Amino acid sequence: MTQPSQDKVRIVFLVVLLVSISALFVSMIRQFLLTILLAAIFSALAQPLFNFLARLFRGRRILASACTLILVLVLIVGPLITFFGILASQAFSVAEAAGPWIEKHVSQPDLFTDLVDDFPILERVQPYRAEILMKLGQAAGTVGNFLVNGLSATTRHTVAFFFHLSLMF
Repeated sequence: MTQPSQDKVRIVFLVVLLVSISALFVSMIRQFLLTILLAAIFSALAQPLFNFLARLFRGRRILASACTLILVLVLIVGPLITFFGILASQAFSVAEAAGPWIEKHVSQPDLFTDLVDDFPILERVQPYRAEILMKLGQAAGTVGNFLVNGLSATTRHTVAFFFHLSLMF
């Protein structure tokens, strides 16, 4: 082989090696990438508060950093976690209460009969009344489960974020 073709083979090999190692590295830290991105965003948002506290504490950056972290946790993260906890418990309560409420209304023909009296077009769906109400109960349960699962996943990811954030320090 001539010298220019050997150089070309070496460069191609080096580029392939570089791309494969980079892909392997990214696949290894894939779970941690979102945490790094969110940490960068939140640290940029807290930077003005840190600068203010650093001036207030006359350049003591460690003290300003600790106070910034405590203030952000107490004033932002704490109320958010409380809010999402209340939201999750309410969604769970709604999901539990919707099933019996719909079952109660399935057993009471008066409600559906009153609707048919008010809207005569509903006479065509009268034979399917029990099935419609049963499907409504299932839909309400599914929506409630979706809300509870979504909020649980959000809580898990938030805890994972703070765990990864603590690993960075």
